[in-house]
Amino acid sequence: MIDEIYNCRPGSIKTYHFSDEWEKTAITFEESLTDEQQNIFHKV
Repeated sequence: MIDEIYNCRPGSIKTYHFSDEWEKTAITFEESLTDEQQNIFHKV
């Protein structure tokens, strides 16, 4: 992955797309958290 980023080949990096419903729910959830809780959530 580092090689793809360094050599500007972002098309070969696999990313995941969750459903639109999940992303809306996750955004609302994250906005309700404090900064400390967001940090813990992202680590998990």
